Amino acid sequence: PGNAMAVLFGNPTGTSDAHSREYESFNGEPTMAPSLVVSFCQAPPVVTCPDGRAVQTVAIMISASGDDVEESIANTTNPLYTTSSDLELGSDYENYYKQIIGLRFPQVRVPTGATVTSAFVRFFVDAVGSCCNESFSVTMAMQRAADAAAFDGQPKQYLKSIFENSSTSAKTTYMPPVDTEVHVPRDTPDLKQMVQEIVDLPGWAPGNAMAV
Repeated sequence: PGNAMAVLFGNPTGTSDAHSREYESFNGEPTMAPSLVVSFCQAPPVVTCPDGRAVQTVAIMISASGDDVEESIANTTNPLYTTSSDLELGSDYENYYKQIIGLRFPQVRVPTGATVTSAFVRFFVDAVGSCCNESFSVTMAMQRAADAAAFDGQPKQYLKSIFENSSTSAKTTYMPPVDTEVHVPRDTPDLKQMVQEIVDLPGWAPGNAMAV
């Protein structure tokens, strides 16, 4: 199996570069690329977590430049930016204004029928200070697909189309705290309802891909 999940960060608020947070990308620092961390109970009768057996956890780190991407909301002529040295969550006003971030996680080994107990994306901070110290929010959602397609080669405004037309019904608003130290982890709020929605889809299999 080799399917994937995708996670999206859209609907950013704010009016300047300072209304953003800068995190490491695979291209900038592969060892600090974003990760999806999922904890789950296997479906009975293999494991039933309420009976006291251990919850299992998988962590999937992005390992290709085409799996963590940025897309301008306002500039519809720009293709997906797949080779950025960092990920600017919220806005990149110097180049693209407000933007959507897409993260695709291949081979998510959560079993069919599993009960997801927690899930989050882990970033590593790339920059701090006046670049990115104002409050803002983004809406987190996942691509509602049993196996998230690769971002490479997709048409313009691909992330916007997913976000508006084929994202999970479960969503959450995220207001990232202001970061004060680089190269430390920053975890998102819980995504378990979104991941559960993907795992419950017909066609889901352990090792499929997810996109945030």
